[in-house]
Amino acid sequence: MEVDEHTIDNLLKKLQMTAAESKKILGELSDIGSVSGCHDNGSNSGLQSPRGSVSSLTSSSRCQRTPREVLVARIRELEGSVRSVREQLLAVQAERERTLRAQSEITGKLGQAKRLFQAEYATWEKQLQAAAQERDAAKSEAEQLRLKVEELLASEEALKQRESELAIRTDSQEASLERFRRSCEELRAAAKREVELRRALEESAKAVRERVEAAEAAANQEAEQRAQASAEAERSRAEVSRLETRQAALEAERQRLQSAAASSAADWEAERRRLTEEAAQAREAKEAAERSAAEAEATRRSTEARLQRAVAEAAEEAAGLQAEVRALREGHERDGRLIELREALRRQERLADQLEAQLDEARSEAGAAERRLAETAAQLEAERERARGLERSAQQLQADKRGLQDRVSSALGDMTSERDRLDSAVGRLQTRLAEAEAARDQLEAENAGLLERLRACGGDAGGGGGGSDVEGRLRELTEGRQRLAFERGRLQTQVEQLQERLDRAGNAEAAAASLRVQLAAAEAQAREAGEAGARLRAEVADLRGQVRQLRDSEGRQRNLLDDAGAGREEAVTEAARLLAHCAAVEERERRRVTAAETLVAEAREAARRAQEQAAGALSQVSALEAQLEAVQADLGRRET
Repeated sequence: MEVDEHTIDNLLKKLQMTAAESKKILGELSDIGSVSGCHDNGSNSGLQSPRGSVSSLTSSSRCQRTPREVLVARIRELEGSVRSVREQLLAVQAERERTLRAQSEITGKLGQAKRLFQAEYATWEKQLQAAAQERDAAKSEAEQLRLKVEELLASEEALKQRESELAIRTDSQEASLERFRRSCEELRAAAKREVELRRALEESAKAVRERVEAAEAAANQEAEQRAQASAEAERSRAEVSRLETRQAALEAERQRLQSAAASSAADWEAERRRLTEEAAQAREAKEAAERSAAEAEATRRSTEARLQRAVAEAAEEAAGLQAEVRALREGHERDGRLIELREALRRQERLADQLEAQLDEARSEAGAAERRLAETAAQLEAERERARGLERSAQQLQADKRGLQDRVSSALGDMTSERDRLDSAVGRLQTRLAEAEAARDQLEAENAGLLERLRACGGDAGGGGGGSDVEGRLRELTEGRQRLAFERGRLQTQVEQLQERLDRAGNAEAAAASLRVQLAAAEAQAREAGEAGARLRAEVADLRGQVRQLRDSEGRQRNLLDDAGAGREEAVTEAARLLAHCAAVEERERRRVTAAETLVAEAREAARRAQEQAAGALSQVSALEAQLEAVQADLGRRET
């Protein structure tokens, strides 16, 4: 009995230890918190009890084994079940610890990825703000460019108006050149007529000299003088009238030439003023074009710099996106962060579309500006052709002017020689007039002597016949003296007429000198016109150089725009690739989270099953305690 009691005590201790361990296991399972109703009976848990009911145990123990053996077997079974439960609990705890460690690792990685994403998101926000500022700056710059383009268009319209005015003035200048050419033709015709008149004057001078010689011969012989003097007087009158007519025609021609030269000089002066004004306007237009070209060049440079910065920022954004992808690969970001990333990429794509639209507008404006520049270049080329034609006309005019100047110089030389000959003829006539006056004085003295003789012989009676002879002689002398006086007056008139001709020749020489001065002024104006044409050609060449520079800058800007478009396409491609990669990362993270949730669910299910097994073990322990109490009661009854 002592052995039995000792064995029972040991069994009771083992049962108490098993109950304590079961309670501990239940506590740990309750800490896990995955199973409810842990204190229910084991018959309701779906698990088979390690022992049968008390009645079956009692009946079977009565039939087969002793209660101690049955109790030992039950305790062994309970210990085995407790060990299995303990092993399952250890496995559940190990799985729980692994799950907790995995969750802590995932939480740490998610926190690190969250911090990285927040930092990158802040960087993105800054970059987006900078991009928005750059976009606003680009808009303002585009507005400034549009205003400058409008100014260039206005300046181009003004230049077209100036070109039209210049064309009109060129036409008027050509008309004035045509008028001057006609006046030159008239001057040449007048010079020809003057040469003919000079020849006629020479012939008339020769005739006058011959007549003067004839008059001298007639003066030697008094009888021949009367007939020759009368004939010479008639011829001289006719010649003088003819010379007066020619002189009047020459004077009218000279006055006409002077008026034509004055009108030509006035036209040339007005044309010179117009050319000066046109040159000033062309210089102003050139300066305005240079300023516009400088402003366009500065604008182009600033635009190129901004586009380069935009391309660099796009590259930096692409690098940032790649870094973000790497960070996402390392940190396994999920949920809203990927959505925000997708929204940021969409905003970036919209910004890229806006930049592309602005680039298209800039390309269209650049194409329109290039077309306008081509039209301006064509107009400038046409203007240069007109300037060349004007220069050829000016050269032809200069050649005509030189020919006319040579003719006028030769005509002036002929007029000078003619004046010298007329001066010598006048001198000879004056000498002959003085000789005629001396002869008249001599005749008057003879007449006075004859009169005295007549008075002395007046009282002689026998002198009637001689007196009549003397009177006849006196009458003849008187008539001769009268004729000599008349001839003297006529010669004096001829001398005065010749002097007037000399004065007119001097006036003609002065007119020729004035014509020479006017021709020199016209030559200076022609030189100024040539210089103005050269300046216009130089300005046209400068404008063509500016047009070439603008075309080169436009080509460079177009290349930059193409590079920016290629960079945008690469950025869009990279963004699409990043979106696809982010979607793949999100899918992988979702699968991993799903796998982790599955593991946690399995761990909870295992904990629930372990808790149910522990509850079954506790119910079995309580049943064993009841059996022990029954055995103790039976033993007590036996002892009594």
